[in-house]
Amino acid sequence: STTLATTYSYWNSSNAFTHVGMAFNRTKSWNVYSGSLQSGIYDFHRVTVHELGHALVARRHGIQTRSIILTPIGGVANLEKMPRPREELWIALAGPAVNVAIALLIYLGSHLANISLKPLATETPNSLANFTADIFTVNIVLAIFNLLPVFPMDGGRVLRSLLAHTMSEVQATMVAARIGQFAATLFGDR
Repeated sequence: STTLATTYSYWNSSNAFTHVGMAFNRTKSWNVYSGSLQSGIYDFHRVTVHELGHALVARRHGIQTRSIILTPIGGVANLEKMPRPREELWIALAGPAVNVAIALLIYLGSHLANISLKPLATETPNSLANFTADIFTVNIVLAIFNLLPVFPMDGGRVLRSLLAHTMSEVQATMVAARIGQFAATLFGDR
């Protein structure tokens, strides 16, 4: 039988490598074959909301979003035109700002509900405390990771927009892209 499958893996705050996988087979049924369905669903929504942050700020600047592409490792908001440097700064910052806002809401909500964001080793892996801590941690880490000055990630777009104030947009793009290539060699396979 024909099966489409997707797997997403991440290191969670319980120091466990979590695999989330979903498969769709010809009988049109979904099966979760490993890990936690709630984490997989959350990750899909996290990427969606992050990209919607970019799209909403772009709209505020009069730039429509043609599409949003979601993948297991992130997403891309395809804008109808290239924003000016000042617009690009705010559009690029919007996605990580969404992650920070979610983390703040989780922090406040967990405080009000008396849920620790430091789950104990005695907690079961799928406990509310662990899941809440994972959501908090993932959003903080993603905000920081997305702001690394590596083009074409959000931080690289911020860098390009700042550079474009002192040089042409083409030169700013070339410098940001070179920094991104350098970072890729640092983080690449050894």
